[in-house]
Amino acid sequence: MILIYDKNTRNVLMDGGTNSLFPLGVEDVSWLINEVISLTEKPENELGVYRIHDETDLDKIEQYRKFESKVIIDDTGEPIGLEFLNERPQLETEPKPPTLEEKIEALEQEKLILQLALAESIEKQEIDKVNNQLALAELVETLTMKGVL
Repeated sequence: MILIYDKNTRNVLMDGGTNSLFPLGVEDVSWLINEVISLTEKPENELGVYRIHDETDLDKIEQYRKFESKVIIDDTGEPIGLEFLNERPQLETEPKPPTLEEKIEALEQEKLILQLALAESIEKQEIDKVNNQLALAELVETLTMKGVL
C-alpha cells in the first residue's frame, strides 16, 4: 500500500489501496501524487511517500484503516512507520435487506392486520344489514297502519 503524506504535518493524505500483484505498490506513484496535488493544492515537494507491504503488514494496514495516522520519520527524514491517532468515524453503511425470516414475519403481521380489518368490515356490514331490516320492518308497519299497503 502506498501512502502519500504531508511532510510538514506528517498526516497521511491518501493511500493507493492494496494490490496483491504489487504488495509494496507500483514503482511509479506520480498518478497518486498528482491526485493528492489536485485535491489539496499542496506542492509536490511537501508530499512524501511511505509504503506498507500488503501481505506482511496486514496488522498495520488494518490499524491504518481504523485510525487516523501520521507517518513516523527517523533522524534522516525517512519514513519508518505509522503513529495511530483517533479512531476514524464509521462510514454509514447501506441498510441490510431484510432476511427471509424477517420478510415472512412482516407478511404474517400484514395478514393478521388484514384479517382483523376484514372481520371488522363484515361485523359492520352485519350491523348495517340488521339496522336496514329493522328500518324496513318499521316502514312496512307504518305504511300498513296508514292503509297504504
